[in-house]
Amino acid sequence: MKLFAFLIGFLSISFFAIAQTGQVEGKITDSKSSVGLSGVSIIIDGKSTNFTSDIEGHFVITLATGKKYAVTLTSVGYQSKVLEEVEVQAGKTIYLDIILDRITKTQETVVIRSTSRKETTAALISYQKNTSVVAQVISAEAIRRSPDKNTGEVLKRVPGTSIQEGKYLVVRGL
Repeated sequence: MKLFAFLIGFLSISFFAIAQTGQVEGKITDSKSSVGLSGVSIIIDGKSTNFTSDIEGHFVITLATGKKYAVTLTSVGYQSKVLEEVEVQAGKTIYLDIILDRITKTQETVVIRSTSRKETTAALISYQKNTSVVAQVISAEAIRRSPDKNTGEVLKRVPGTSIQEGKYLVVRGL
């Protein structure tokens, strides 16, 4: 009899706890092509775990009620977006259609450093260490010492780059 009373008490507490949650569901799309974005990081203030959108840009998050949440969305190549005061109601689902804008090309820059003086290997390594962005450098001295015949062959040696069809430079991530 005590076991039966314990089970009834446990189940009623469980149902009560489930009723105190709600869901935030939505789809994240690109502003220009309206295609769902996969792998978008979804950060909820006050939660220790982060969430991501699926391959079609959909996400479903279960949250506790009685609190307003700030939802931050970030993705590589897109401007971050913050949704303030998202409030979840018990047993209900809030649907959010979120559109992320691409970062404009003026914000992405590729710098090719070239001077008339010859750069030493030590100066270029120092530049690579002290720069605030990810950089890969090749000195004129290293190019002279390499067995490569042309610039394309030299660029094959740079990590993250490759040559396609013998004439097109492809940089990973661009």
